[in-house]
Amino acid sequence: MTNPTDLQQVSILSSGGTGGAPGAGGNGGSGCQCEQPFWTEQSCSGKPGQAGFSCTTIEYTCQNGATGKEGRSGNQGRDGQPGNLTLINSNRPLGEDIAAATVSFSELKDRGFTLSRNQWETRTGAGSLFAPGSIIADQYVELTERVEKSILLVWNAPQSFANFGNQLATLKLLDNQEVEITTPDEVWLEFEAVENNNITELIVVNAVLQQQAVQLTSQGITNNGTSLLLTVSDTAQLSDLVNSEFSIRYRTLEGNNNILRRNRNSRTRFEGEIPPELISYEYNQFVIAVGELPIESRFLTPGTNIEIDLIVTRTFLDNSAVQQVNFTGTIGR
Repeated sequence: MTNPTDLQQVSILSSGGTGGAPGAGGNGGSGCQCEQPFWTEQSCSGKPGQAGFSCTTIEYTCQNGATGKEGRSGNQGRDGQPGNLTLINSNRPLGEDIAAATVSFSELKDRGFTLSRNQWETRTGAGSLFAPGSIIADQYVELTERVEKSILLVWNAPQSFANFGNQLATLKLLDNQEVEITTPDEVWLEFEAVENNNITELIVVNAVLQQQAVQLTSQGITNNGTSLLLTVSDTAQLSDLVNSEFSIRYRTLEGNNNILRRNRNSRTRFEGEIPPELISYEYNQFVIAVGELPIESRFLTPGTNIEIDLIVTRTFLDNSAVQQVNFTGTIGR
């Protein structure tokens, strides 16, 4: 149907069914009758011929059961409700709601995905839509709009899509007809959502996997004293894109630096954040001027066994991850 006024030519009788007649109450059942009204039985204790053996006679009586009362008749059944109207102003079959879905990045990039929602409104006055004398429930629902929104992933990132194709995005079509897109916490995306008619283009300009952001490794120390340096390498080569903040715990180890004795013999000589001016970055390597931290010079001398715990906070837009990089060794000359 595409013209609701055509319903004026239709007479509809959709009254509820008449309630059923009540059932009659059942007859009362007859009471049980005694086979005999009186009898006796002998009861003994102990064993015959032994001391303490005795018997006594027990009397029993029986009374006939009374006849049951007549059952009450049931109540008249209630009449059914009149039929309800669902009005779909369309000449096409109504599509199903797909208001939420979880879709792989590959599918979003290759084919896109369409969310849909049928919008309904509850109204009154159903009887007035039909020919006079029609019988139907006054309240009805009418399809006011079918909303369809397509989502397409546009990969403009310099990073290879191959590392992201199997990741999943959760899509939701909200009541206000906007599209909500949620990506996994372990996938860091820089993107822009662009609306074009009923298509939402998710344009990705940078992409990082969280596990890639925490691939820093220690390359050891060089020099000594105030020139002591610690070098850390970014094996994923993402530090031009991902920000890094460093804090450090610097310990000295008494005797040898065997890992089994470390906790017992270590002494913390400095713990805190590393100022950015003590960190240089070039060719995917961070060089940290440990010797310029407020550490007593006698703990920076050659031959000192040290342990360094470097805590690195890696951030990209609103995403962050923390990695600890460790070094244990002896300061050289």
